[in-house]
Amino acid sequence: MKDARSMEERTKIKETIHLSDLEELEKIVRTSIFDVLVKENCQNSDYFNCGKYISALIKKTVKQPPESFYVIDYLDKIKTEEEFHNWQKAADMCFLLCSIFEERCNHGMMTYDSYLLIGKSLYSTFYSKSKIKIGYLMSSNYKEMVEVTQQAVKTLS
Repeated sequence: MKDARSMEERTKIKETIHLSDLEELEKIVRTSIFDVLVKENCQNSDYFNCGKYISALIKKTVKQPPESFYVIDYLDKIKTEEEFHNWQKAADMCFLLCSIFEERCNHGMMTYDSYLLIGKSLYSTFYSKSKIKIGYLMSSNYKEMVEVTQQAVKTLS
């Protein structure tokens, strides 16, 4: 909750951001997500932890665009049980497709609903292989956080 900022503060930050300032971008996205959570009365700490993860994911994506927009490419790289990072990358790609690049979801034989199911499952698998808590949180709150991120991104434009 201490990271949440008011709309007024976010507007001030938004007016002063420079495209090269990725730390400020992360703060703006995080604040926007937190604003949506507060507005929707979703004040559960799990949602706020997911919001922090998502804002860092968006910053990372802007800083270094993904190698591929195809989830299968990340799954194809998994050769051993210990390679949980590729499960995370595949799950992150599903999340980005569902929340930010929604128009790419209905490409080929895949649909938006397919990516929702697959993304949730991939975060669950990532958690079961790594025991990193954010995998569990993103899996448990996947659809809600997709919707919150969609709303948050719309307020930024």
